[in-house]
Amino acid sequence: MKTGREAAFKVLLKIEKSKTYSDLALKDYFKDSALPANEKALSFGIVLGVLDRRFTLDYILSKYLTKPLMKLDTRVLTLLRMGAYQILFMDRIPDFAAINETVKLASVSGLSFAKGLVNAVLRKVALREPLDISKDEDPIKFYSISCSYPEWLVKHFIDSYGEENAEGIMKASLQPGETVCCANPLKTNRDELLKALTEKGIEAVPDSRLDDAFYIKGAVNLSELSEFNDGLFHVQDISSQLCALSTGAKEGETVIDVCAAPGGKSIRIAQLMNNKGRIISCDIHPHKLNIIESYAKRMGVDIITVLERDATDRNLVIDGESFQGKADRVLCDVPCSGLGVIRGKPEIKYKSEDEIRELPKIQSAILKASAGLVNKGGTLVYSTCTLNPAENEQVCEKFLAENSDFEAMRPLEGALKGEIEYTMNFLTLLPHIYNTDGFFIAAFRRK
Repeated sequence: MKTGREAAFKVLLKIEKSKTYSDLALKDYFKDSALPANEKALSFGIVLGVLDRRFTLDYILSKYLTKPLMKLDTRVLTLLRMGAYQILFMDRIPDFAAINETVKLASVSGLSFAKGLVNAVLRKVALREPLDISKDEDPIKFYSISCSYPEWLVKHFIDSYGEENAEGIMKASLQPGETVCCANPLKTNRDELLKALTEKGIEAVPDSRLDDAFYIKGAVNLSELSEFNDGLFHVQDISSQLCALSTGAKEGETVIDVCAAPGGKSIRIAQLMNNKGRIISCDIHPHKLNIIESYAKRMGVDIITVLERDATDRNLVIDGESFQGKADRVLCDVPCSGLGVIRGKPEIKYKSEDEIRELPKIQSAILKASAGLVNKGGTLVYSTCTLNPAENEQVCEKFLAENSDFEAMRPLEGALKGEIEYTMNFLTLLPHIYNTDGFFIAAFRRK
């Protein structure tokens, strides 16, 4: 039987080679795995940890290697990162075990030639010598190594949000993620649900700011819970719940979600509408529409119609009926760089600046096309899960300058028990302040 460390090694190599997201790589690897739960948890911890701390690990490892890190065999470098991560950041694993198991992994992975190197380098890592970088002399490098972020992204966060917030954003992404959930008011209420989960020995804690939100503590296999499979709750970050709430959708209204997959925000909007009205959930990928329909069925939502559609298309027609100027609420949760969800997808921070530079053009095109769907007096919401003014405030300012028939309005005023602070009527949720994903929400009313 393979071990969690062997699984982690293979997943990390796959991510390195194919540049796939860690959650997808882990899901694909473990879909037919017979590994015990503890070994699976170890594998997940190592994979996400190595991706989280790669800059820190590489800086430390480079001090004990005679040749540049990138000239190492990728497989050997992956072993060294795994061993170093266990030594430095997994407190429950003794140093000797981390070293011995990594050397053993070299043998079973056909890398016996590297056993001596792995053993020697990891023993030096275990000495835990200080990083020896001065924050005062070079703050960009200091944060890059200590928080494990590329220097361009450190500079971006400091320039955009100030040094204190930048440090908070980066440190928040290194904290263990919580399973944030939303009770389904169409089938249950939060108190009853939490009681049922507690009786099963699951620690579930309500969020004090949102009525249906709660947290599941510890590692829980949701697919084995009848409450999850029966649609009594779904997993959804506080920021996404707030995004749905910001539409202001009410019973009987028509709502269009132009970039809906996998459907979580459409589902939450339907719940807020008491499953009365109409929601059109669109996506450009046909296979994702099936995911939305399946999701809606599990949650007991029957007011959603799915539609294959390019969000930059100005037309939206269903059975010959045009929806130009007919929607009460339109949500544009646009594709973005994802700089606000690095905690869950740490490989995002290894993107280059060039990869995100063209996104505002697409986002602006989606917002502009979606504006035509809104009726007079209706609401248009623009949101991203990124922390980047070029994709957020600047897109919205451009939209307002070019569309005089829309005016900005403060989304969610009074929400989160008054904790929210606005910039130019827009809302940026910083993770270290709001205990959410990094998120941006803007709302506009058609005059």
